[in-house]
Amino acid sequence: MFSSEREMQDLFVTLLKKKKTCGLIFEEVGNRNFFFRTDIVEYKNRNEIIGYELKLKDFNKLIEQSLFTLNLFDKSYMVIPLEMKNHFFKILNEYPNKNKDKIGIIVVSDEKYRVIKAPEKTSTRNYKEKWYCTLIPDLIIRGYHKDGVNRCKSYK
Repeated sequence: MFSSEREMQDLFVTLLKKKKTCGLIFEEVGNRNFFFRTDIVEYKNRNEIIGYELKLKDFNKLIEQSLFTLNLFDKSYMVIPLEMKNHFFKILNEYPNKNKDKIGIIVVSDEKYRVIKAPEKTSTRNYKEKWYCTLIPDLIIRGYHKDGVNRCKSYK
């Protein structure tokens, strides 16, 4: 078991970067003005931006965060520890929002990760609204991420 979400995130980012098809990785993307911060964003190109939300235990919050940012990404994933998979699915199956089925699920163990449910094949990003379509690239360009010039002081 991971001792912290940060430990799981560091391992997941390391594993993700090993993929030959991995895009640019940005951690902790968001700012207080928009009331969200996505744990990991993978920017493959302007039409393929993937959001990853990670949680060790608070799976209701994980589902809520993933649903809240669903329109901002072409694909979204919820990332959980492998040993919490059964507990997570009990909570997910009881969650009333049908949009949860559009989000992929990844489990992480000590040395690997595995996609156990693929996200919706069509993009979930809202291309009809400019705000939804451009927010994530704009935050990245302006440095609202872990390594950016405008990162929140609370980023670890």
